[in-house]
Amino acid sequence: MHQIKMMGFGLFLHELGLEQKFNRFAADAESKLDYASLCRPYVIKEQVKLEEMENPDDCYLKYAKAIYRATNQEERLVNCFIVLLEAIGKKAKECGVPNSRYGYIDCQKNAVKGSTHRPDIAVYCVNDTARHFDAIHMVVEAKTRSFPNNISRDNIGRIADYVYSLWKLQITRKFVPVIFLHGASLSLLVFFRTKTIRVDIGKAFFENEMPNNFEIHRINIVLARLHFLLTLSPAEFGHICDFTEKPDQLYFSSGSATSSTEVGISDHLQESALAMVKADPFEGSDVFNLGQTFDRRISLRGRIAYTVKGTFKGEEAVLKLSWTSIERLPENAAYDILAKSRVEGVPSRLGKGLIFANFMGYRLEYMVLEDCGEPLSQALKRLHQIDRLGRFPGYVVSIIKQVTACLVNAYVEGIVHRDISDGNIAVRRLSTNAIDARVIDWGYSKDTMFESGRSAKVARLWHYDSKQVGNNEETHDRFTGTPRYMGISTLFGSTFRNVVTDIESLFYVVLDALRTIYTLPNSEEGPVGFIHHERLDVLGHVRVSCIRFDDNWLADFGILKASVPGELLRVLQAMRQFLFFNDGTYIGTDLARNRQYSYTVDEASARVFMDEKTIDILKGKDRRTGGPLTSTTTKDSATKPTRTRRKRKTPDQQEASGYSLENKPFPVENPRPLQGDKWPVITSHALLRCNSVACIGCMAGGDSTDLLSVRHTNRDLAAVLNFQHIVRGLRLNNKVPERFQRPKRARNAVAAPIDGNAALNEPPAQRQRTE
Repeated sequence: MHQIKMMGFGLFLHELGLEQKFNRFAADAESKLDYASLCRPYVIKEQVKLEEMENPDDCYLKYAKAIYRATNQEERLVNCFIVLLEAIGKKAKECGVPNSRYGYIDCQKNAVKGSTHRPDIAVYCVNDTARHFDAIHMVVEAKTRSFPNNISRDNIGRIADYVYSLWKLQITRKFVPVIFLHGASLSLLVFFRTKTIRVDIGKAFFENEMPNNFEIHRINIVLARLHFLLTLSPAEFGHICDFTEKPDQLYFSSGSATSSTEVGISDHLQESALAMVKADPFEGSDVFNLGQTFDRRISLRGRIAYTVKGTFKGEEAVLKLSWTSIERLPENAAYDILAKSRVEGVPSRLGKGLIFANFMGYRLEYMVLEDCGEPLSQALKRLHQIDRLGRFPGYVVSIIKQVTACLVNAYVEGIVHRDISDGNIAVRRLSTNAIDARVIDWGYSKDTMFESGRSAKVARLWHYDSKQVGNNEETHDRFTGTPRYMGISTLFGSTFRNVVTDIESLFYVVLDALRTIYTLPNSEEGPVGFIHHERLDVLGHVRVSCIRFDDNWLADFGILKASVPGELLRVLQAMRQFLFFNDGTYIGTDLARNRQYSYTVDEASARVFMDEKTIDILKGKDRRTGGPLTSTTTKDSATKPTRTRRKRKTPDQQEASGYSLENKPFPVENPRPLQGDKWPVITSHALLRCNSVACIGCMAGGDSTDLLSVRHTNRDLAAVLNFQHIVRGLRLNNKVPERFQRPKRARNAVAAPIDGNAALNEPPAQRQRTE
């Protein structure tokens, strides 16, 4: 949660452009309404009391009843506040002052419909009869204790839960206001995308039985402010449009949904207004009929995108409303660049527009896209179930070729996706033999040609600085993407992203989708290749180890190799060869160490899962650097490409440099976040404490500063990986793998075969154990 900033009531209204409207309202209301006469209870020392009255009126009796029904002081405070709101509304109607637009429900004992939340008071629009949680305008939270300075963490956490749920359910939210009644004081908490503001309105109740004239005047001002906030429409206070109840349709005004669909038609795209309607009174074509909202995790910080299925112009379509920082690339800008170049595999836009160019540091844009089908994993599972003619491997190959072609063509135009995931590849079946795959959600993409005239033209259209945004996107390379599908170099903090890192993410996405079809037997635990860890480099270490070995790499990703069709297995092996091998040499360790590794790809492997046109583009020029997009080799090449590799030192050289795996402890940074402040540096011993000379040469790093290779991270992880190999060997072959069997005589057994040395693969001798 953001740090709460204090702001005065007048400055807050000025920021929203409501200052003049409030001045007119206050001048009219204070001359006609005596707010202080409606406020009968007083709050003193966290006690809500009501003075005795000889001839009580109706208002007094309602307060007395509210206090009598309450079982504790907090419930008394909430009941009295509801009576106060109703009394203000009734008096305003009698005096001809603008009345509140909202109704109030006491939710202290019963949760709001459609949720488990129980705010003290839920505020709804008057004409909303359903009263579900997804139609709440704002909530009221009350505490008898006063918080003149900082609100307690427990109260802020409870309020934040309401705010998060409202952000998630209401696609038209601009900010979330919360009225916080603490003791006799009234505060307004406003949760924006970038910050949280606290506006202290003042004392809403008296603090003694006999208030003086100053206190009465102060109460009149405070309740006038509260009354004004309750007369504002949802479009003025919290939403981007009128939100009188849960909507069925969105109407795009100003013709913006269909105008300027091509880059270059207009040099400046006006901000469009968005109106909300319940029925369809419009005969125009810019009405989007809302359907199912995609349930996606959102964050109160950063980018947030609402995706809703529905119909537009009589066709199945998807509406996307995106809040994006003004320092990040607008998704519509990426679509404009891709549409101008006619990149295939990108969804067609039926409409687009900009609602806010800059609201508190965020822009709000929308687009209406064609419905591209279902996510990759769901589509593959369904295609495999209905396949009776053995066409499923061909479907998968076709999807991979279409997606790689889209990514390569987009990269040539300067766009890198950076967030290839299962949900961002949409698949639909066109006919018996035809499959259509689209790459969607380009909201995290970056423009590598941001200094070009083309990018400057698009930037003027969507109200952003192309150079500032381009440089900012470069700094976000290491943080952008879905960790489960990030490439090895990205997991280790690489700040360089290109088309190959996107293809590597596609490789993991395909493996993740296929593991639900060709599942290992008795695999209750998740595959080690997709292990979840808060530290990304741990996943990177695991993947470097998993992909290295030919025999078990599919099993490490949860796939039973024996059940995979030959055609599909050939494609997976080709993608692995393309991404992680160079002339038969494994480069996974190089990807981890060199964060800007220059790929040298194998054209022969690329032909298995790419079409000829895509390979020709790969062999062409990179418009960003002017050089080749990638270097390509074939198996028949006369000259092999050269690449720089760090040469490992021999054990004697390591010992000469002062490093030994046997008994040399060394200081390292404490990886435990909770103990890092107390003990920032801890002493770590060498990995596995292996004293085998052959094993040392395999595990030691290149120099004394890089003590540990990427092959093993620590003894615990090495033990887990070895144990998994043993268990899977028992499951598949009913025996322990040979390299893990206890030999009759051996020294220290090597835990894994050492590449390129057949002698070391043999189990070393150990002493015969006597009974």
